[in-house]
Order: sequence, then C-alpha cells, then structure tokens
Amino acid sequence: MILVASGHRAPFNRLISTLDRWAGQHRDTPVFAQIGDKGARPVHCRWILHFADRAARDAALDETRLLVCDANIELLIAAVERNLPTLILPRLAIFGEDYGDVQFRLAQRFSAYPNVRVAENEADLLAMIGKGVPQTDFKGHANDIGIRRSLWRALHMEGAAL
Repeated sequence: MILVASGHRAPFNRLISTLDRWAGQHRDTPVFAQIGDKGARPVHCRWILHFADRAARDAALDETRLLVCDANIELLIAAVERNLPTLILPRLAIFGEDYGDVQFRLAQRFSAYPNVRVAENEADLLAMIGKGVPQTDFKGHANDIGIRRSLWRALHMEGAAL
C-alpha cells in the first residue's frame, strides 16, 4: 500500500490530486490518502480526512510500503524511525501552500536519510513513484544519538532558519 498524507494544516491539493490520478492509472497498487479538511476528494483511492489519533497514524505507517507526504516533521520522524521509503513533495509558497520556504528546506534536510527522496514537482514525484525508493537497512541507525539529535534540531528549528 502507498500511504499519502497531507497533514492537517491546510489542504494540499497538488499532492492529493497527483496521487489520485496515479492511483487511477495503477489500480493494482492500493493507495490510501489522509487528505485534511477542505481539500480535493480523491476518486481513485480510499481516503480519510484525518487520522483519529497517533496510534491510527502509526498503524497506517506500519502497513505501508511507501509514504508520500509533504514535509510534516512528525510524519517524517516516524518514517525515518521505521526505515520507511518516503517521497516528499514540499508545500511551496509560490502556490499559496506554505509561508516562506520552510517546507522546502526541511525536506532538503530529510533527503540526507537513505530512504527519503524529495520531488521538485509533480512530474518528478510521479517519476520517483515509478522507480521506487531504494530501501536501505537503516533501522539499526535510526536510534543513533546523532540522528536523534539531528531530528530534534530539525523539529525545533522548523520555524527558524534551517
């Protein structure tokens, strides 16, 4: 299953619509989307507005083989801890999806992890889904204190200059 998550801040129609179109062309691959309020409603995949709680989100992460999301810090930390292949499409201010370039800079930081890739645009994201994310055995390193510190810094610097 591919899990698409847009968080709860605001709609991310560019992400949801792109993956919904992909799901319509690849019906053999289950896609489940968490879309948030007031966003585009997918027609080719199952979806919910929000995860009921962190346990529900974690259960979905545990069942997925690929996470596609914006640069949601909590979700990215959970994915790195699970060694989950992850594709990030950052929200961009130019489209009114974010304030400034915080998402872009945070996504770039997370791209240093072996199982994380950052798409520059929708076409790039679709190409990455086609190729897949090479999976690296990173679980043993996810609990490393240096990585934990890096994730903590990223979390606490999200609103500051990254």
